[in-house]
Amino acid sequence: MQSTRGRVGGGRHSKHTLCLPCWRARLAMAVPKTLVLVAAVAALRAPPRQLQGARRTASLTAGSFAELGVDAAVVDSLRSQGIDGGPTPIQAAAFAQLRRGDDAVLHAETGSGKTLAYALPLYGRDTLILAPGRALAAQITEVLDATFEGHLFRVSTPKDALADPPKMPPAAVVLDECDALLRPPGKYASAAISSKKRERPAAKVLRRLLQKDSDIQVVAASATVGRPLKRAIDALVREAVPAKPREA
Repeated sequence: MQSTRGRVGGGRHSKHTLCLPCWRARLAMAVPKTLVLVAAVAALRAPPRQLQGARRTASLTAGSFAELGVDAAVVDSLRSQGIDGGPTPIQAAAFAQLRRGDDAVLHAETGSGKTLAYALPLYGRDTLILAPGRALAAQITEVLDATFEGHLFRVSTPKDALADPPKMPPAAVVLDECDALLRPPGKYASAAISSKKRERPAAKVLRRLLQKDSDIQVVAASATVGRPLKRAIDALVREAVPAKPREA
C-alpha cells in the first residue's frame, strides 16, 4: 500500500509511522519530552535534518513474514487465511521494536493491518488489549483466534476491564483505537474537563496497571494520532510512573 510523504516530527506524518516516545528512558534520565519516530516507506526520503534522532533499525521492507521473524506456525496460519503477500509497512516497521519490548504509538490508516502489527510481535506474552466498544473487541478477538493458537491475548473494553481487572499485571497493554479510548481535551477545554475527575476509563485502567508494575509495555494504535493525543499518553505514563530522584 502506497504511503503519502510527510514530515517526521512535524505536524503531518506518513500514513504509516511508528512513533516511539521512549517513556522509560525519559523517566530514568529526567530529560524533556521527545519523540523518536520510525517512519516507513516514503517518509524515509524526508530531508536528513527531519530524521535527526530517528531509529532506522526496523525492517521496513521485509519481503515475507518469515524474513521479519514471525514464528513459523503463525506464518502457516496467515497463509491458510490467504495472507501471504508479506507484511504491510506498519507491520514491518513495528515488529522489531515491539518484539524488543519498546513502548510505541502505531499510526497507520484504516485497513493497513494495525491489529497484526502489534499482535505478531506480542504473541506469546500476556497482553491486555483495550478496545473502545464490544463490537470492535469481538472483531479483534476473531482475528487473534484465527491467527494464534493458544495465545495469551485478552481483549476487553475499559469498563469491563475495570469491573474485572487482571489478577496479575500483564506484560503489555495495547490501546486499540487510542483516539477513541482517550480522546484528550481540546486546547481550550476548561480546567474541570481537563482534571482527573473526568479521567477516561481506559486511562484509569492503564494508570492502575502501571502503578502496580512500571515495566508494562505500552502500545497505542490508531489511524488518527495528533499531538494532543501523544501528549495525553505521555502525560498519563509519566504521572503513573514517577521519575526516580537522581543519586547525588
